[in-house]
Amino acid sequence: MNTIRTLLLLVTAISPALHAETCSVSEKDILGAWGKDGEQGYFDEFSLDTDSDTHVFNSWIDHRPEISGAGWEIKDCQLLISGRYNEFPPFQLKIIGLKEERLRLYDEEDSLEWVYKRISKRP
Repeated sequence: MNTIRTLLLLVTAISPALHAETCSVSEKDILGAWGKDGEQGYFDEFSLDTDSDTHVFNSWIDHRPEISGAGWEIKDCQLLISGRYNEFPPFQLKIIGLKEERLRLYDEEDSLEWVYKRISKRP
């Protein structure tokens, strides 16, 4: 009985560490402008920038501004995009990775992978 109790305590103690996600992509890594690479993805183009301590997200669809001046952050390996005044539902996109100037995101709500190619880095 003590052995089972000890094993249960051990599993309970290490369980969060086993499920913790490490994110290899930082905010600095994804600063700049991105264009859709493929058919999937809500935005045709978007930019991630910082202005002082504020994170600024802008997007375009069919070469027209879609979202301007929204906020963004990376939290728990997710790109979170939200309106400053709750003018649109927030986007929660899991960051799959960044390789060869391609940012792979996963939209869990629609079960779709979005791939964006870097257009330019932040100046």
